[in-house]
Amino acid sequence: MISGVAYTVCYFGQNYALEPVNNSVLANLYCGLMIVSILACMKSWFDFETPVSKWMNSRSWGLYICHYLPLAMIAVYLKKYVPNCPALACYLLVGTGTICGGYLMYEVLSRVPFLRWVIFGISKK
Repeated sequence: MISGVAYTVCYFGQNYALEPVNNSVLANLYCGLMIVSILACMKSWFDFETPVSKWMNSRSWGLYICHYLPLAMIAVYLKKYVPNCPALACYLLVGTGTICGGYLMYEVLSRVPFLRWVIFGISKK
């Protein structure tokens, strides 16, 4: 908390995206401490499992492998056919479509034995 206040006081009004500000010792100290704080809070408050999170965790590798194709397809489609789409709507559509499309692709491809082995490295058990 103290590092955040010190960073704000020292660099208030300056462009935080430029070199001298974002590479300062205070910026790096604040960023590092906030990352550790977020991880600690997530560990203490959000370390539980629900049926949905259990299902998603068992398929996270598939989402990692299959997410990029739906992401690129939706983004190209929006850029080509809906050029004036508001930024928030684009992010929501691309994010939702990427997750749904990635899981759908994984579910379809993981049902084919050869593809399951070649793409995901899952052997038949």
